Amino acid sequence: MITSTWRLEQSYEDLLQRFSADIAAMIEGITPIYCDLANVPNTLVGYEREAECHAWLWANNLPHCNWVAVDDRSWLYRPFCKSLFLVSGRTGLTPTSGSQLTSRLQSLL
Repeated sequence: MITSTWRLEQSYEDLLQRFSADIAAMIEGITPIYCDLANVPNTLVGYEREAECHAWLWANNLPHCNWVAVDDRSWLYRPFCKSLFLVSGRTGLTPTSGSQLTSRLQSLL
């Protein structure tokens, strides 16, 4: 799923064009927008991206699924969120962090 702020200004199809074909094929959709969410659990109030991810999982009947968010904004997730893979906002995903992400994703399989 894509939870980037870019989803507010670009279509899902345009966002998919930013990814290689093999990665784009694995993307299932975009998260809902925080201000549109109903019944945000108290534990997620103030952590917009994490709440959006959980809302998408619930809406797609996957509430207990392991997931990883690649993001450069830690404050949008609860402190020590195990599902967050933090990258630098200046460099994004680099070859080194890409290898770390691959290992992390493989550990979820």
